[in-house]
Amino acid sequence: AIGLIIELFTLYSVQRGNLLLAKLLIPIVLLAVTAVISLIVNGLRNAAMVAFPITIIVGSILLKDRSRIINVLVLGVVAFIAVKDLRGEIPSAPANIIVVVNIAILLLGFIGVTNILVGRLNQTILKARNSEKTQRVENAELNELKASLEDRVNQRTAELDSANRFNSQRARQFEAIAQVVRAISSIQDLD
Repeated sequence: AIGLIIELFTLYSVQRGNLLLAKLLIPIVLLAVTAVISLIVNGLRNAAMVAFPITIIVGSILLKDRSRIINVLVLGVVAFIAVKDLRGEIPSAPANIIVVVNIAILLLGFIGVTNILVGRLNQTILKARNSEKTQRVENAELNELKASLEDRVNQRTAELDSANRFNSQRARQFEAIAQVVRAISSIQDLD
């Protein structure tokens, strides 16, 4: 019930825009609920122990580089459950040291692998963001070149239109001169 109340508070925090609090509370509540279930019965042999690696994954995804906080908390909670289980303080047959060592090794290995994978994922995301920025800059440069080229084409078209008008005018002038020359030539032939 307390876990549900905290999760509702987390949802409220998200709606109010406080994402960091929500990102921190979600794995902590998952950790607390899993710990309580494991402490009630069977300790380290409780099926709820599977939730500890899930807590590490959730913490790594939500908190990224700050996920070490959750990793340390998970290790502390598992150590606490192991001590209680070894002392026989949890209802069930007590665990032996081999179970504790195996769980600790598996949990540490899982934390290491998860941190490596999340680190690589974060690097890939960073590379993708950098690539996106580069692509945007290059697209902006291409758009500027396109606009510049369109301006130059329009300018050259205007120059060609002006030259064509000039040439048409000159052609009319030459035609008029040719007519005058023919008229003069025909007058001279009459004389």
